[in-house]
Amino acid sequence: LGDLPHRLRGAEKPSPRGSSAGTPSGAGSAAEARPRGRRGGVSSPARLEGLTEAQKAKLQVTMYSTSWCGYCKRARNWLQANGIPFTEKDVEKDPKGSAEFRKITGGRGGVPVITVGDEVIRGFSVPHLEKALRKAAGK
Repeated sequence: LGDLPHRLRGAEKPSPRGSSAGTPSGAGSAAEARPRGRRGGVSSPARLEGLTEAQKAKLQVTMYSTSWCGYCKRARNWLQANGIPFTEKDVEKDPKGSAEFRKITGGRGGVPVITVGDEVIRGFSVPHLEKALRKAAGK
């Protein structure tokens, strides 16, 4: 045992990542103080507060998606959470939607593809989507 590093002898076990071991009770760690978000997750609806319900209702948003796509699910959840009305077309189940998707993308690329008026957004990007929505609403 004398050749083993101190931490492997059982005298001290490494603390789990992000734990508050060694901090005063109730103080928490720096990792606990920071909110941890997920990349591509749903942002707060407050980010689009500047758009009125009337402006949102006039938006022409279409999402071309599939039922199994995780990014499509995130985009769908974000649009719903922000009160953005949209039409969703499953490119695997809707032949007309699939034809529109191929025309928009030139037959290449994946889902989701979101159109806001004439603007095409490939993939799910909150900043790009917010910019397109504000532009379409005249903000």
